[in-house]
Amino acid sequence: MGPLEELRLHVDALCLAVDANPKFFASIKHYVAQFQQLLIGPKAPTVAELQVLATKIEEFWSKWRPSGGDGFYIPPRETEDTDSTVQRLNVIVHDLVALKETEFKNLATRFIDGVRLESSDQHDMVR
Repeated sequence: MGPLEELRLHVDALCLAVDANPKFFASIKHYVAQFQQLLIGPKAPTVAELQVLATKIEEFWSKWRPSGGDGFYIPPRETEDTDSTVQRLNVIVHDLVALKETEFKNLATRFIDGVRLESSDQHDMVR
């Protein structure tokens, strides 16, 4: 599994969590949905798009993490259960941003071609 495929896996999982409690995640729901749409085509994602969406998602989750200060804090289950997914998403985006532009474009093009093929295969199965 390549980095964009793994990213899609985590974004899909995050989308399911957000959909399970849309009221709690109201302020971030749009960004998660946009991230999911970005990873299913029809065009290859850009580094800038990945960064914007990952940053907005991280901003939301970081507000709910324990600060390590004095006192006892238990984060909401919704963010606690998905925090490792968000952290992994950030690592992947960080790694993708670190790639040379041509490396990223090649990776993104191969990824979106695979998404198109997958979509075409699923469409053919329905027929």
